[in-house]
Amino acid sequence: MGKLRLNNMQFYGYHGVGDFEKDNGGQFKADLELDFNMDRAIATDNISETIDYTQVYDIIKRLIESKKYNLLESLAGDILSEILDDFEVEAAKINLKKQYVPIEGVFDSVEVELEKSQEEM
Repeated sequence: MGKLRLNNMQFYGYHGVGDFEKDNGGQFKADLELDFNMDRAIATDNISETIDYTQVYDIIKRLIESKKYNLLESLAGDILSEILDDFEVEAAKINLKKQYVPIEGVFDSVEVELEKSQEEM
């Protein structure tokens, strides 16, 4: 078993409960971790025997940039569900960060972390 990580991916999306967030959008960052068996990839050195992380990135980009979600939880859940459906992955974890949240206060971001496994699907 091994882990594949895509770190600090950055996107612009239109997610939030308020109209301002849905109309003007904002910066989102994502970290993804995938647990899967890498034995075949190690033995063959062939991309067809592993997870093509460009395809994983494209899923995340499409969902963040093309849909509007009220909740980060829903967005994170849809990303993990699609990845678990499309790839031979045992488990996946995403950290999804929203910057510039309309809350009075000083902080860097709001973050949701979600994990799902094939057993939960």
